[in-house]
Amino acid sequence: MHGLMRGAGITPFYVFRPEATGNKHYLQWTSLPDIFTVNCVGIVTARDGLTIQDTPNQMRKTIHHFTSLDPDSARDAFNLGKDTRDWKVEYAQKDLKDSGLSDAKIVPILYRPFDTRYTYYTGKSRGFHCMPRHEVMKHMIQRNEAFVCSKRVEGSHAWNHIFLTNCITTNHSVSIKEANYTTPFFIYPDEHKEDIFATTERQYNIVPELLDVFSSQWPQFQPEQLFYYVYAVLHSNQYRQRFAQYLRMDFPRIPFTKDYKLFSKLAEYGKELAEIHLLRSPRLSPPLARYQGSGSNDMVEFIQYDEDKSIVQINPDKHFEGITPELWNYHIGGYQVLHKYLKDRKGKSLADPIHYCRMVTALALTIDIQARIDQIIGSVIQ
Repeated sequence: MHGLMRGAGITPFYVFRPEATGNKHYLQWTSLPDIFTVNCVGIVTARDGLTIQDTPNQMRKTIHHFTSLDPDSARDAFNLGKDTRDWKVEYAQKDLKDSGLSDAKIVPILYRPFDTRYTYYTGKSRGFHCMPRHEVMKHMIQRNEAFVCSKRVEGSHAWNHIFLTNCITTNHSVSIKEANYTTPFFIYPDEHKEDIFATTERQYNIVPELLDVFSSQWPQFQPEQLFYYVYAVLHSNQYRQRFAQYLRMDFPRIPFTKDYKLFSKLAEYGKELAEIHLLRSPRLSPPLARYQGSGSNDMVEFIQYDEDKSIVQINPDKHFEGITPELWNYHIGGYQVLHKYLKDRKGKSLADPIHYCRMVTALALTIDIQARIDQIIGSVIQ
């Protein structure tokens, strides 16, 4: 099944003497967008400071204040700088007003790994958001899950550019340098489509022929297994290291196994990772890390990591403990996860320190599951 559904008519990238690596079979595997065909890069807001806020209430106050001002006053009040071709203050205000300033349009958005914030989503291009990517994000404002993955990686950095979300995403949710692609699991019908014969049920974002192959081979196969199987494969350190040169150049390619028991086990690990990354796994409680200190000061005044003590100090009074060097240095895409979260809140009070403790726990569980994946994946990637 290694060569299943290779994209017809798609020319693969070329590398210098791929046979020298002993990994040229990788090029015969199925590319991610040839399995899940609907995908696009994340939202380009053009003005993160305006369009993305920490809480729904902050988002609500922002849009009402922003639309109450004339364009020049709004530009000064929100430090928006000069208009560009595709984003203008006047267009953004009009889009908000035309949408009715409805609370229903305030939705969560994955800003960075484990860092979900809020935005106001109309789906209109060159409006409040510069490029809202509505052709894909309309599926993510429904009940859904999606991979967030980079197509390429700059330089010689390790490939770990994969995460999972259940909400809309920015263009830099997992990496600031590379464009991030969002690939939903479910596709929802168009509410405004006039075709009376069109389906009213959500569909799997999986090539139908591929679903037929799996279903005919394994009667017990469920489409969800494929989604989570892929997520597990992409978290294998063996896979990432062995095929590093290819992963830096294009979308990852996925090997398949003929062994249902192995396929099913990897899918279980992928599902477990998904629950952990969405912070809804019961294994996150109680959290591994602890928030310690005295007083009411939760301000992130500085970020000081002590490797010997496994603590992160955020001000003279407060620190997190139980953070080993392996956890502190763990990266998802272009971000050192635990450092990035605190860095983005420097000068602010931590609204939910326990969330950070759960992030630490999620990373520890991820590392453990990655090791378990590597124990069984050898025959799949050989």
